[in-house]
Amino acid sequence: MISISHHGATTGATGSCHELSITSLGRLHPSAGILIDCGLFQGADAASRLARGQISKSVPENIQSHLLKILSVVW
Repeated sequence: MISISHHGATTGATGSCHELSITSLGRLHPSAGILIDCGLFQGADAASRLARGQISKSVPENIQSHLLKILSVVW
């Protein structure tokens, strides 16, 4: 089974993080998955929310990361 989970950007456009998971038949937990479009929270409001601990700057705890590759494009 293939599923998509949304971990970020529930109240705005920045800070998005989506997870594509593949679960084999008969298993309860995903056997493979990738993170897609993991963005950062931006702006003065995000800085103050981060300082107050209202948003996290890390990957969600339930994600096991064996290999992490980052593509950063700035223009």
